[in-house]
Amino acid sequence: MKVTLYIREHGTRRCRKAKPGRNYPMGTIYVLRYGSTWETLPANLNFTEATTAKMQKEIALFTGKEAPVPKSKPKNDVRTLDILIDIYLTTGRAAEKNWRKHTLQVLHAGTETVPPIMHKDLPARNRRRRPAAVQGLPADPENIHGQED
Repeated sequence: MKVTLYIREHGTRRCRKAKPGRNYPMGTIYVLRYGSTWETLPANLNFTEATTAKMQKEIALFTGKEAPVPKSKPKNDVRTLDILIDIYLTTGRAAEKNWRKHTLQVLHAGTETVPPIMHKDLPARNRRRRPAAVQGLPADPENIHGQED
C-alpha cells in the first residue's frame, strides 16, 4: 500500500504534500496518509526522519506486520424532535442552569396563535407610504380575509 508524507500547515488543519529538497522549519508537523487513514507523526522530526518513518510504515503495511484499520461507520441513530429536546434539557448546561423551565415557556409560547396584523396597527408613516391594498393587509378588522361583499 502506498504511503504519502504530508505537512500540516501552521494554524490550520489543511495538509499539503511534503516535497524533498525543501527546508522545513523546526516544529513542522508531518502526517502520513495511507488508504483513508491519516496518522500524525511525533513532534520534533526533521524531513529525513519523517521520510524514514514513511518508508518504515510502507514496509510494515507491505509485509503484513500492520494492517490498516478500517474506519467504523457511525450508527444511523434516528430520533424524534421530542426525544432530542428532552435529551438537551436534561444534560449539560441546560440541566445545570435549569433552562428547562425557560425553554418550555418559549416552546409553549410559540404554539399560541398570533392575531392578524391590521392596516390600522401599522405606524402612521407606513400607512402613508403604502395603501392597505398594496401591503396586502385588510383595512378593517371585520374584513380579515380580504373578502369583498
